[in-house]
Amino acid sequence: MFWLEVSGRRTSIRTRISHGAREYDDHLLSLMARQLYLTRKELNQVLDCPMSGEDYLRILIQRGIVRL
Repeated sequence: MFWLEVSGRRTSIRTRISHGAREYDDHLLSLMARQLYLTRKELNQVLDCPMSGEDYLRILIQRGIVRL
């Protein structure tokens, strides 16, 4: 289980990753994107690394999901 922490405080944003799976299908990745409040395209950017943690936090703030 992975939890998002902002300014040292745990948020309600979380996702779970199975250690047994070698590859994740589209359905599972879509569920993960929903848990992280991202579109599937945005999740791909997180996984491929062009999106930084700061970029992700900026998206969550703009969408009103996280407040600083």
